Amino acid sequence: MKADLLLRGGAIHPLGRFGARAVTHLAVGGERVLAAGGRELEGLRGPRTRVVDLAGRAVLPGFEDAHAHVVYFGLTSFGADLTGSRSLPQLQARLRRAHQRLAPGRWLVARGYSAADLAEGRAPVREELDAVVGDRPAYADERGGHSRVASSAALAAAGLGPGTPDPVGGSLGRRPDGSLDGRLIESAMRLVADHQPAPDFGERMTGILRCQRLLLARGITTVGA
Repeated sequence: MKADLLLRGGAIHPLGRFGARAVTHLAVGGERVLAAGGRELEGLRGPRTRVVDLAGRAVLPGFEDAHAHVVYFGLTSFGADLTGSRSLPQLQARLRRAHQRLAPGRWLVARGYSAADLAEGRAPVREELDAVVGDRPAYADERGGHSRVASSAALAAAGLGPGTPDPVGGSLGRRPDGSLDGRLIESAMRLVADHQPAPDFGERMTGILRCQRLLLARGITTVGA
């Protein structure tokens, strides 16, 4: 059997019985690895074999990610990516762009900011979301997934106010006068998210495929929730 693809001249790490030892050649036929080794694999080259000269570059097996949140990432891809925001105005600008492209009444979900990365050294509060999204329910998740900040409309949709008790395992951000500043910590995050309209099947599938393309581009071939 001839190979459909032959990788050669690299530092290929098949692992398994090879352990940490690298080989120079890898032959693939169909969707299976035919062999890994050295120059002897040149014998698997046929007239239709695609040959890739690696010029010393490394090849590794597909990675496994045990904690990827594929559905969450996919669904938040319809909102705003706040990753790398360095100030509250920059964060607001990203929220504004997402707000402008969403249909009226649709919830805006954002993710990826870190309070430690912001020049102000703190998380945004609800009024800073309101200034951008108006009466649209919205929330933004901090990187790490343990807190979020919700807009006033999102808090209202969830029926949250100064008299709302903190849930077990979480807390609501409060000002000295008892009013809510929009921050939701740990289990309190669900108090708002549970009132967000559920996405339809088509949107879920589109989001999952978006996430899948990103994972594959990073060499991740297997994921867990």
